[in-house]
Amino acid sequence: MDGFQRAVAEEGYDVVFGGEDWMAALSAYRDETPATVAHPSPEVAAEAVDKVGLAAARGQGRSAGAADRTGHDSPNCVPTPPRCYTST
Repeated sequence: MDGFQRAVAEEGYDVVFGGEDWMAALSAYRDETPATVAHPSPEVAAEAVDKVGLAAARGQGRSAGAADRTGHDSPNCVPTPPRCYTST
């Protein structure tokens, strides 16, 4: 983030925003970014990109939260089995 913050300061940007991956990072570093971050709080950003969490909520008969409230459907996601994360 140092390079990003330096570029924002040097170029004099007033507002910054990005795609899904940048949304979480910018939200987390909003207090250290010398421009307005046009994304929600880190907690809301994390919920928005947690597709497995959205799918799990829907699969358990619970509302998927913000996605449902705005009329958007949550994606069909299947968690990867833990064995896929371990090295052999």
